[in-house]
Amino acid sequence: MSQRPFKFVHAADFHLELPGEGCPDVPETLAELLIECPYRAAEQVFDTAIADEVDFVVLSGNLLDVDLTGPRGMIFLIEQFERLRQRRIDVYWAAGEVDAAERRSASFRIPDNVRIFSSLRPEEITVSRDGLKLLQITGWSRPPGERIRTGDFRPDPGGLFSIAVVAGDVPTDEPVGRGIHYWALGGEPQRRTTSLFGAMAHWPGSPQGRSFDDPGAHGCTVVQVDSLGIARDRFVPCDAVRWQSQTLPIDSTTSLDAVRTSLDEAIRTASVTNGGVEVLARWRAATAGRVSPSLRRAGVISDLLRSCRHAYRPQMKVWTEHVSVETEASIDLPDPNRESVLADFLRFADRHETAPTTDEADQLFDFSQAAKLLGEGGRWAETLRVNDVGDRRRVLREAVVLAHDLLAEETEL
Repeated sequence: MSQRPFKFVHAADFHLELPGEGCPDVPETLAELLIECPYRAAEQVFDTAIADEVDFVVLSGNLLDVDLTGPRGMIFLIEQFERLRQRRIDVYWAAGEVDAAERRSASFRIPDNVRIFSSLRPEEITVSRDGLKLLQITGWSRPPGERIRTGDFRPDPGGLFSIAVVAGDVPTDEPVGRGIHYWALGGEPQRRTTSLFGAMAHWPGSPQGRSFDDPGAHGCTVVQVDSLGIARDRFVPCDAVRWQSQTLPIDSTTSLDAVRTSLDEAIRTASVTNGGVEVLARWRAATAGRVSPSLRRAGVISDLLRSCRHAYRPQMKVWTEHVSVETEASIDLPDPNRESVLADFLRFADRHETAPTTDEADQLFDFSQAAKLLGEGGRWAETLRVNDVGDRRRVLREAVVLAHDLLAEETEL
């Protein structure tokens, strides 16, 4: 069955209430951008809809928590909806847990081009253009904790292209749910596409990442449906800030100058490949063997970090949050008879590396009792405890590199 082609923007998870994560010493302009980036990215979504002259916009949940954004959040959305109304672009919004009806203020007047789906049950809407039926959209503003039942999303009985809109994970083992052509889903920070009953199921992700846990470009999706009913998606970046972690390979002969050159090249590459978007970066120089003595000296890390940050400027928008020099080699244990703080530390590090389970390794890093001994009710406990597995490994490996070098200096003395 042939039909009239159409185009729409699919976006979700604006989370206007959540700013980006930075570090205490970022430049002032970047700190301001980290606060504003959710709004900047969301505005780019609406700019995309206007620039691409789409027929409508589909929003699959979690746009904002009104309690946290205050009036600004809803006022911002209403302004964007009004921009679309002036261009006759409708909006179909299926709320998620964050923007559920009971969390949206009733004091805001939503423009009449916006349809917010019911939270009671999936609603079916037939979309027409020039007096002719174009497609059917079935949406549900899923209440917190409610399970998605695919059978509740019924396709158009006349064979029109059918879209299901809901925030959450859709079960794939149910016997019903076929006939929908495109599942517009939400509730995930990263973009993802899979197949559901032979149809495209798509999470566009948040248009703005928030931390090193959400690396890379974020944006929205433009979906083009042709006369054969085939949907093709196109990613459009919308983010104002990106997070990037990269490992730079080194070996035992790599000098400090060589690492500095590699970091400079990595920063330039990140600046070019991210197209002028601000980048917060972590660089990890790592080897499978021993680290060159020139990289084990005290002060090397701070020197490299200072060099990387010196490169930050309007034409090179890459701010380095952290630099590390690490080895993946097994820890060289000191002589069993060697007694010193450094030797004890290397033995401790080896016990952590070789602990049979993660829980046992975690126990080695529980310094809460030691913190209590420092007094003041154990207020240093959180400072001493390293909870994240990746951070724990990074900190330990950096310390091992330095400890070996300092221990060698002790031996020379």
